Amino acid sequence: MIMFESFIQYLITHQVPEYTIVVLLYLPIVSMFITFSRYVFGWKSLSIYTTIFLTFALYELAKTPAGSIDILKGILQGGIIVSLITSTVLFLQRPTKDIHLHYLSKISIIVSAVSFLIFVMLYAAVAINIASFAQLSIVAVLMIVLVTESFVRTYIRKGMYKAMNYITNTILLSFIIFIIIAQNPFKQAVLNHPEFAIYAVIADLILGRWRGLRVSEYFRFKDINLKDSNDTQSPKKSA
Repeated sequence: MIMFESFIQYLITHQVPEYTIVVLLYLPIVSMFITFSRYVFGWKSLSIYTTIFLTFALYELAKTPAGSIDILKGILQGGIIVSLITSTVLFLQRPTKDIHLHYLSKISIIVSAVSFLIFVMLYAAVAINIASFAQLSIVAVLMIVLVTESFVRTYIRKGMYKAMNYITNTILLSFIIFIIIAQNPFKQAVLNHPEFAIYAVIADLILGRWRGLRVSEYFRFKDINLKDSNDTQSPKKSA
């Protein structure tokens, strides 16, 4: 572990941006959080890549010109952009559903519509003089736009109800993880102890062999357990 710490310090002393190092250290930790939420809590979301993209898009949006992380900024901007894009994707999926077009053509049309929506949002931000929105990180916006394909694919395969359930869970999980990693004490702890990234990989190995019930399953089967318990304790009627 000391070698890993020395390696990180070597990068920092040779002017590798701290932000780059933090994001790279966060990547295995964030993916472990997603894995933990799925196998221990039973949190059903979209693919791990989609959740990672959304989480780091929020982190990028929260970045200030000084390089610090403004959690409120990330939540507000991320919430508005994700809500607008998700609403647009689901709204456009209905009219394009009955149009006989190839799948990629539909995705291209939806992505183009989202791009135009971002232009409208930027125009509105300039018109009402909201500088923070007018200077949005294009990288973060592109990351959010790219996950729209996953939204559409889920909508087609799972239907409206299940798609909304998965999409909502994915967005909520991304925001929860973002709030955790955006805390300055958490960042300092990871920088001071970069071996946390290695511990995350070890945790993945353990979670990969998880055979226990998930938290959601305890709630789902609670009534069944109570019923079985009552049936066991009730005396048998005499013939």
